[in-house]
Amino acid sequence: RTPLFSIAGSAELLKAWLSGTQSPHAGAAQTPAGRRLLSPLGSQDEARQDVDAVLSNCQFMTRLVNDMLDLARARSGKLEIVNAPMNLRATVAETVRRLAPRATVPVTSDVADNVPACVRADPLRVQQIVTNAVSNAIKSTTHGQIIVRVTIEKAEDKVRDLVRIDIIDTGHGLRGADAEALFEPFVSAFSGKKRLTDDSADGSAGHLTDEVEDDPDTPARVVAPSTGLGLPIARSLARRMGGDVSLSEDTEAGTTTFKFVFPLVRDTTTTPRTVARVAAKPRLPPGLAILVVDDDPINRRVTRRRLRNSNVNVHTATDGDEIAAILVASGQIDAARAEAAGVKVAGDAESRPKFDVVISDIHMARMGGVAACELARALGADVPFVALSGNTSPADLKLYDRAGFKGVLAKPHDETELVKSLLKVLPADLLGIDEKAGVAFGRRSSRSKLSRQSLGSLSPRPLFGAASP
Repeated sequence: RTPLFSIAGSAELLKAWLSGTQSPHAGAAQTPAGRRLLSPLGSQDEARQDVDAVLSNCQFMTRLVNDMLDLARARSGKLEIVNAPMNLRATVAETVRRLAPRATVPVTSDVADNVPACVRADPLRVQQIVTNAVSNAIKSTTHGQIIVRVTIEKAEDKVRDLVRIDIIDTGHGLRGADAEALFEPFVSAFSGKKRLTDDSADGSAGHLTDEVEDDPDTPARVVAPSTGLGLPIARSLARRMGGDVSLSEDTEAGTTTFKFVFPLVRDTTTTPRTVARVAAKPRLPPGLAILVVDDDPINRRVTRRRLRNSNVNVHTATDGDEIAAILVASGQIDAARAEAAGVKVAGDAESRPKFDVVISDIHMARMGGVAACELARALGADVPFVALSGNTSPADLKLYDRAGFKGVLAKPHDETELVKSLLKVLPADLLGIDEKAGVAFGRRSSRSKLSRQSLGSLSPRPLFGAASP
């Protein structure tokens, strides 16, 4: 309940401040009527800290919900492992590159020469396990270094080869904890003193601060709160992949090693591709017309405002049964054909621009996104549809693909993931891409099937928000 308290309390303070009944800064100057001045000394910083607290605690709640769902699915045998060609070297390198800025010590990778670039495994789950382990190492390591080492070793039967990924850190170690006990839900190796901070440099008020008892020279630092489910999930995933994970400690060397092994299945049919990493934030071409369909007014407002940041012309609808009529008004569905199918087409309907993309929620009151997309396709609409949903299992993706969706935007997501999902489905001419030049921004051919890699982001977990259908 602590993150919920932080979210509710920060939102309450912000609301009071914005309504003019209270300033978030105790010493802020006020007008005689008691309303805050626009820029009282410190008030903007206080408000920014409240916003940061809301976002950081939403991130934690999202991780907790997703972790609990993953653990429940894994333990019930319902979590699917989808093996596919993956560039193991690139996956490790990208994970290290993405997480290294969070660390106060060097984070490096060391991949043995005999490790093939292309293997067959579940890319999403491999990345999820490695990300979990590296994140844990970063939280516990203030001195020394963190190494992600990849090697090939023989299984106990001396016949099969295994991929072995070791995450080695010089952090606080297991602190006397039983390594196996740490694979139980909600168990932590932190045995030093813990206190709650009033605030922090990143605004993450209320996060646990760890003070290591045997190192008085190490200052208290704010660490991201842990759900206590990362290791149990990693073990469940690894075993579903035919492998395992374990923890060990070398007290003489002062290192802790997280070991992850899974069967090596070489992929000889796929050529490794070197994908240029675009450092700049992905951007939509200006002037696009996008229809956002969602029966939740808050979701509509958030999506509309995010898209307007990209100078996009945004139109909204409140239910799936409105889509066909709107596409008639935009000239993308023939009116006579729509009326023959029972679509109510008003003669004086507001004219609409030709839409470049339709973003549709899946679960709505009168007509869901799947039925709406199927109807639009049956009536001849060729505008790309993007499914907005919290349900992104392989079975769900097959359902969306059969209905005619060209992309999937998973809930929750951030603005960058929203933009990426749209870039993948926009026609090449709108992106300024020569079809003969190949793929840009990971855009898929219109004939390709949906997969988990067609989601808005390749990160193992979405950033913030509440997971919902």
